Amino acid sequence: MSFDFTGKRVLVAGGSRGIGKAIALQFAAAGAGVALCARGESALAAARAEIALHGHTVHAMSCDLADAASIAAWVPAAAHALGGIDVLVNNASGFGMGDDEAAWASNLSVDVMAMVRSSQAALPWPMAVNSSASEPARCAQTPFRQSNGAHERSN
Repeated sequence: MSFDFTGKRVLVAGGSRGIGKAIALQFAAAGAGVALCARGESALAAARAEIALHGHTVHAMSCDLADAASIAAWVPAAAHALGGIDVLVNNASGFGMGDDEAAWASNLSVDVMAMVRSSQAALPWPMAVNSSASEPARCAQTPFRQSNGAHERSN
């Protein structure tokens, strides 16, 4: 089965390696412009170069998904680079950091709060593929459908 995402703008949080990178590559192969973020600069640069081989817009930015300010900077930068947002994939996970209370708090910050923060930051951005989406919309916000960490605007 093939999918056509030509002209769509996709953000992948935690997209520099593993499943996130595979998701970003598949969206690019299906025609989407892709923005990704991760903490590791070298893996991020390598992923960006590989995704760019598909010939669509690629934006990559370092972002600590446990940090609200970092997310607040990445989402609008990605939206500006792509001209809007159609799909948001919250892929990052802090799982495996340990089993004490501090580790659980850190995991929840990435696994849950990063998804909340990214989704909230994406809401103001227009989704029309052929729009001139250089600034966030200042009108009614469009809800997202949510499934397994991937968010797509519903019409």
